[in-house]
Amino acid sequence: MRFASADMVSGEFLNDPSLYENNTWRIKPAKAESNEQLLDRLGNYIKHLAYILKAGADQKQQAVSFEFSEGLIKIYNGGIGIKPIDEVPLTWVNTCYSDEQALTAYKMFEGYLITSKSYKG
Repeated sequence: MRFASADMVSGEFLNDPSLYENNTWRIKPAKAESNEQLLDRLGNYIKHLAYILKAGADQKQQAVSFEFSEGLIKIYNGGIGIKPIDEVPLTWVNTCYSDEQALTAYKMFEGYLITSKSYKG
């Protein structure tokens, strides 16, 4: 009989950035998505990045890699921002139904940053 680890009991395993539920942003949809679905996709991507950062902090790592999770978000020392549109990797664009949908998601995130009180540009 296998016993559950403390992480499994506490639900911490749900914060694993490699967990399927934290990677649904990678699955290209079969048809165009509504704005709500695009927002969910963007939210799942942001959650995935947050879990990478959390895992790095929990493991007291000096650095973390986003090599396989590149997208429209640019992470600075002490903050986040958005990459210029021409620097968004095609690997992220291709997770969306179309280039137009990727641009819509980009503008959603950009709009959030612009209206956020804590974003400094």
